[in-house]
Amino acid sequence: MQWIPSHIGVTGNERADTLANEGSKQDQKEVQITFKAAKACIKKTMEDQWERRFKAKGGFYLDIKKSEEEKYMTRRDRTTLAQLRTGHSNLAKAYRFRIGLADDGNCNLCKIEETVDHIIKICPKYTSARLHAFGTANFTPGEVDGRSLINFIGRAGLVAQ
Repeated sequence: MQWIPSHIGVTGNERADTLANEGSKQDQKEVQITFKAAKACIKKTMEDQWERRFKAKGGFYLDIKKSEEEKYMTRRDRTTLAQLRTGHSNLAKAYRFRIGLADDGNCNLCKIEETVDHIIKICPKYTSARLHAFGTANFTPGEVDGRSLINFIGRAGLVAQ
């Protein structure tokens, strides 16, 4: 049980809120929930924790929209999208450096860390490819879909290294 303060400032309901709050802190071993409900709660908690950690690291994940169309993409394209969403892509020099496949992790042009985010959103080297694939050189989070991203990679001449 979780207490939600919905009676704040309403005369006569303060006592109900106090009792509900106290009840939510009591031992609830006898309260049974289904396996399905427990599994859903655990899954949601884990996803929230992962998302908070990923955002704290500046992850690009949330900027790539999932679409129904992805079901019909090739396995290679879906794999590429998964790698880009998590930032674990050989396309990014920073990742290759982190796993020991590059001498440094900086963009050759900009001299800053070459992450997935840098390649897709920032690096001037890929401005033309961005314009063709996304219709703009500047976009906000949530505007990028998987198909456009795969098109961008092709136009930019990026291939898994």
